[in-house]
Amino acid sequence: MESGLGGEIAARLLAFAEQTADLVGVTDPWGRILYLNPAARKRLGFADDAADLTTGDVFPPEAFTLYYDVIRPHLLRTGEWSGEIPVRVAGANAVAMYVSITAERGPGGEINESVMYGHEAAPAEPVRWSDGSDVDEVTGLLHRAAFDRRARLVLSAASRDGEACALVLATVLDASEATGEFHTRIAATVMRALAGRMNRLARTTDVVGRVADDQLSILLRGVRTHNEALRAARTVYESLVDAPVTTPGEEITPSIRCGVGFAAPGDDLLDVLEEASAVRWSEPATGDASSEATGTVSPRIDAPTMEEFRIGMSHGDIRPYARPVVDLASGRLIGYQGLARWQHRRLGLLDAEVFADMIADTPLANQVDLNITREIAAVLTLTTRDTPLRLYAPVSRRLLADVRTEQYLCEIVDAFSLTTNQIGLELPRLLLDNWAVALRDALQSLREAAFPLVLTGLEIAEDVGRFADLGFGEVHLPRSMTSAAERDPDARRIVSEIVRRAHDRAVLVAATGVNDSRQRDVLVEAGCDFATGNLYGEPVPAITID
Repeated sequence: MESGLGGEIAARLLAFAEQTADLVGVTDPWGRILYLNPAARKRLGFADDAADLTTGDVFPPEAFTLYYDVIRPHLLRTGEWSGEIPVRVAGANAVAMYVSITAERGPGGEINESVMYGHEAAPAEPVRWSDGSDVDEVTGLLHRAAFDRRARLVLSAASRDGEACALVLATVLDASEATGEFHTRIAATVMRALAGRMNRLARTTDVVGRVADDQLSILLRGVRTHNEALRAARTVYESLVDAPVTTPGEEITPSIRCGVGFAAPGDDLLDVLEEASAVRWSEPATGDASSEATGTVSPRIDAPTMEEFRIGMSHGDIRPYARPVVDLASGRLIGYQGLARWQHRRLGLLDAEVFADMIADTPLANQVDLNITREIAAVLTLTTRDTPLRLYAPVSRRLLADVRTEQYLCEIVDAFSLTTNQIGLELPRLLLDNWAVALRDALQSLREAAFPLVLTGLEIAEDVGRFADLGFGEVHLPRSMTSAAERDPDARRIVSEIVRRAHDRAVLVAATGVNDSRQRDVLVEAGCDFATGNLYGEPVPAITID
């Protein structure tokens, strides 16, 4: 009965989509268009067959920054978004449409299929936020009156606790200077993009608001010194000027005047706002910005921060990479090892070792592991081989402790038509050393689901039997052991003993960091089964694998 009713409802919805004059579309996780209704195909100028089209064919370039800075992070958080956005039109300039997007989110927080519904928006007056309003429905920022109320409550609570606060005030100097057919929406697009960037910087104890048509503000609680307040303001400033905002008709590099006020316990909000209005800078983010009232801003440290990581996650800067895993004797490809890389906007491409410890005890660790697993699983599905390839997926302490991990992994297996024994779960030896008792139930559950367990970083032959008893069917030697085995006979004897004990227990052995033929020959002689290393290929972005 339920399936029949569901089929009937689906048929009615499809009939509506086929007949409506509005735009209806469905996209897959990679942005490829799975369905466009007839009205959309006609309005956009596409042929009847929507194959090989992507969302890039629907939204013009000027809409991408709005999607990147506002819509996509909102979809990742809530699964839905509604608002105005430029849409392509056949034989004409883009038009503004009111679009609603609903996304199905996967177990790692990623976006799966999305459904879009849109209709042409009526001409609008410039957006003016009155003091009587509360929250902007797109960015979630408080308006002036609501910001004042919340900020005063935070200042009062901080004062009771003996804490200081910092108020950062950012004035957008050119948001309303754009001209042309979409001048009112250009200004709105700029402000919404910048508001989205500021909102992502906030902690739960902070207050973010739009205090005027061209001003954004954030009140930060728990700031200890004036210099710390200035550093926080610099972080906000550089986030706002980090990238141009592409709007209908032109790309705008925001010109920002940023100010900061330091609120000691007992200070009034109006006094802090006045100070923030007086203490300001507007130099480029790469220059030595200085404050007119309090001196030079302290230089930024080179280590990445948790706030930068959260912003990078929402911007898609944490990217899946893949490294070939080969049969050591023949060199035949047997699978790929999934890796996370952070394309940091200040420090360049960072290996997972740089940020793994920082996120280890947060939900971000789960998201990274599952996203990497999903993306490499997609590679296996799209890669044609005579025999099924394997995926070596990273598993953090946080993911292993999650009782839903088995469910998440099974959903990925089902989504890409794989088998559980194709996904080897890589667990670092140090993780098992520090948490051995609590791991047993989790390992047992994963083992019963037929997910192979892979131990990385094994260096002691006596450990082989212990981990074989825990269900590990494969062990990986660290790069340092590979390097030592090439030049040190004692190290080669240790590798050979590990291999002997492992094979006695039907456990496979892989060597990592095999970078030349000499190392390969030594490890082949020692009896290792698999290998990774530059000799077989460096890690590459997963999307580049054929």
